[in-house]
Amino acid sequence: MSSKGSSNSGNVPQQNVQSTQYRPSVAGSIPLKVYLYVIGVPLLIGGGYFLVYKPLKKFITGRSGAEESAYDKVNDISTRQSWWGRSYYLSVNNGIKPLTESRAKFYADELHDGMHGGVDWWDLGLGSDEPQIYGTIRQIGSKAGISQVAEKYYNTWHKDLLEDMRSELEPDELYRVNQIIITFN
Repeated sequence: MSSKGSSNSGNVPQQNVQSTQYRPSVAGSIPLKVYLYVIGVPLLIGGGYFLVYKPLKKFITGRSGAEESAYDKVNDISTRQSWWGRSYYLSVNNGIKPLTESRAKFYADELHDGMHGGVDWWDLGLGSDEPQIYGTIRQIGSKAGISQVAEKYYNTWHKDLLEDMRSELEPDELYRVNQIIITFN
């Protein structure tokens, strides 16, 4: 055998020595600017909402702490009423359901969309659509209907309708919902 042009002499296998190459991780390949945008923009929006918008809204609407407290008291009394319970509708009207199952599901969907699919902030679902919520409550039309929709709401999203409204609506908005319901039979 000729060793001409070959670095391998004889039958001795040549060892393959690999040099360690630096391969950046996926996280390491993301520029710092992207991190600043991903973290900074939500912080800026959230800070702007809680530190600028909410205090400014309170200043413009002119509501005092005493007025907010009055809304809270009325809401507390109204929300302790039995019609918010998921079984209230079974105890009135001789057990006859005030709404069909499909209608109750429709109203539950409308309320959920109104609370979680608001049209504020570039259609991102932030905020709530109060006119949709008020309109849906009016369409339900009875305290027993509110109870049946509350049951359907719970069965669909595993959330209590009243608790969801408390978390999504301002006290004056929840007060308005309660005022609509009080007019029902």
